[in-house]
Amino acid sequence: CQRAAFAFDQGSDNVLAIFDKWVEIRKEIEERELEKALNPPEEEEENDDEDPEEKEPEASAEQLVYEALSEFHEDWGKRGLGLVKMIGELGVYQGARDSEFTKEGVGRTLFPSGDMFCGEYKDNKRHGLGTYYWAAKGMMYTGRWRNNVRDGVGRMIFPDGGRYLGAWSGNKRNGEGRYTYPDGSSYNGAWIDDVKNGFGTYTFVDGSQYIGSYVDGEFVSGEWRMAGGATRYFGAFQNDKPVGSGVFVFKHGKEGSYRQAGVYKNGVWQPFGPVLGIHTEPALRLVLQGKEHALKFTDECGGYSMEQLVVVSNFGPFIEWMRRVNATTSMIVESLFVSAVKFHEDDKSKVLEVRLRLVAKDANGNRIRNTQAITLRAAATRLMVVLSDGQKSVGLLVKAPCAALGSNEQFALPAVRMGSDGSFYSDFTRLVQPALRLSIDRESTTQVVKPLLCAPQVDSREEDVRAYVQHIHPDAMSTLQERLDEVCGGNSLMSIVGVRLSEIADKTTDALTLLAARRVEALIAADKLGLATVEDQRPPTCLLYTSPSPRDS
Repeated sequence: CQRAAFAFDQGSDNVLAIFDKWVEIRKEIEERELEKALNPPEEEEENDDEDPEEKEPEASAEQLVYEALSEFHEDWGKRGLGLVKMIGELGVYQGARDSEFTKEGVGRTLFPSGDMFCGEYKDNKRHGLGTYYWAAKGMMYTGRWRNNVRDGVGRMIFPDGGRYLGAWSGNKRNGEGRYTYPDGSSYNGAWIDDVKNGFGTYTFVDGSQYIGSYVDGEFVSGEWRMAGGATRYFGAFQNDKPVGSGVFVFKHGKEGSYRQAGVYKNGVWQPFGPVLGIHTEPALRLVLQGKEHALKFTDECGGYSMEQLVVVSNFGPFIEWMRRVNATTSMIVESLFVSAVKFHEDDKSKVLEVRLRLVAKDANGNRIRNTQAITLRAAATRLMVVLSDGQKSVGLLVKAPCAALGSNEQFALPAVRMGSDGSFYSDFTRLVQPALRLSIDRESTTQVVKPLLCAPQVDSREEDVRAYVQHIHPDAMSTLQERLDEVCGGNSLMSIVGVRLSEIADKTTDALTLLAARRVEALIAADKLGLATVEDQRPPTCLLYTSPSPRDS
């Protein structure tokens, strides 16, 4: 029901004359503004005895164009100024249309600003393959479009000479892609909202590389491969410099290869001991409770390398566990081994989980038996999205594995990662935010469960829950599950369901999900968690005319 841009014939109403005049007027305005900037007018001294003359406001661009085309005023009638304004915003189009005069198929649009798009249209929107050129910025994008935004695989050339080829979503780099910088260096890897996030490789101009995990644009862990590749360093990084435990490997991949383990302190390399052969059993020296320990893998955890042991030693939860142990006197560690490691499926330099086996005694010298198996995992945030139509409140859950039930049919709150800018990152938010028109971030959510240890005897991970509450129209509520099924697209790895808060206990045995549902339900009932985290959503409105911005960047 929406009639959008370009639904007029460029051969009628003197469209080309209007367009040409827009180009001319825009150039005159730019020259006038430049002259003002170079030669600002002198301020006139105020005279109290004289009445100050009111200065007339300068005419807008569309008024100047309209007045310059006075010969067409009689033909246009009252709609003249609106027609001029519309062409100034939307430009002229040449290409395929359907029977209702809507752009459908391949076409070309030229804007008065000098911008140009050539490609596929669907329902008056850029949709499919196409090229957009931004004249003022000197940028050009060629690739996939969806509903007027860059979405899919595409290539962007930036004004400074930088180039990107890869995946796009919502007009931003999202997914796998390669960015080549003006100086010739490049990054090839994962992106989230125009920022390097995930596994990737940064190649410097001299050929050296950072290969591993990137978080919020910073290289945090992995391999530093020197130019030539024969010397490599494995460890953690901060501000593009190695920090903490690490290992140098020399003559990598060649006969006689050797390594040296150590630690970076204040930017200075401090080796643990002499260089060792590459096939020596992996072992790292750690100081715990004032006593030196050798951190090793257990026999059943064999096959891991020294480089992987270094990654484990720099795992945040492991460092935090060591800090807690150093601060206590109720437990004395006698020996320490790594019995299991879970690495990220796509990024082997990123640890997800570590299981330790240790022998420990209490202050009286008695052996502590329940410390033999300790699981270390990073702290996590769960997100509870609650949608309400005024009659009922529904929480969104995702499919999660459940060893207790022996199946994958349990549902629980999704885990998310909060970036430094307050945005949430996860497959869940990536799918539901655009589909349900939600705006989820730190400011629009409320913490309803503070960080707690869900299983302190076997798991070190603390989890908290943040709630996002959104009004939706009853019509939207009636089709909610259909939309959720549509965005998941039959993906067996991600299934989302909407469940009434009062019925969540029937869907899950996950303790944190049950606790959060009870908390949110009680807060809503007590009017302490308003159903207005953000503005109300209304159903789509049938519009007669919409003016999209053709110059989005």
